[in-house]
Amino acid sequence: MRDASNTGYITLAKHQGNLTITSPGVYDGLDISGYVVIKAPDVTLRRCIVHGGPPVTQGGNAVISIVQGAAGFLVEDETITPAYPNDRLNGINYRGSAGFGFRL
Repeated sequence: MRDASNTGYITLAKHQGNLTITSPGVYDGLDISGYVVIKAPDVTLRRCIVHGGPPVTQGGNAVISIVQGAAGFLVEDETITPAYPNDRLNGINYRGSAGFGFRL
């Protein structure tokens, strides 16, 4: 059922700079003006806006990077809006084994 708890806008907490996640948990409602790197297992990134950082000059970069060993992650209801979009920047990059137990 739709009500105030599941519709409308939320106020996002500002996070200046890159965010490297090294502890499991839920990261919800952030406005991130940098890149995100998920290094911990069992991380949920929910209802965030991720802008990325300075322009990249080489390939293999992403606004959100998930490294090997970060199994069981969930990326849900994200808005990825690169501050400097270009052909060398991916939205999400997962550097791990296939079938590692994740959801996008």
